[in-house]
Amino acid sequence: MAIAVSPFSLWVNGWVTKKKLVVLGGGPGGYAAAFLAADKGMNVTLIDTGNKPGGVCLHRGCIPSKALLQ
Repeated sequence: MAIAVSPFSLWVNGWVTKKKLVVLGGGPGGYAAAFLAADKGMNVTLIDTGNKPGGVCLHRGCIPSKALLQ
């Protein structure tokens, strides 16, 4: 019996388990990291003090349009 294990899984006591990730800060870097990890199959929790992920840069400054988000 063969089993494929992705780089984002762990082999523990005969079971394949998904990795869990906590990202602290929902600014542009944390926001992008959380989405990338989720796209790779990880279970992601994003913790931020603001009520909207993306930080000040996303909502008030750096990115001219939300259309530029993935």
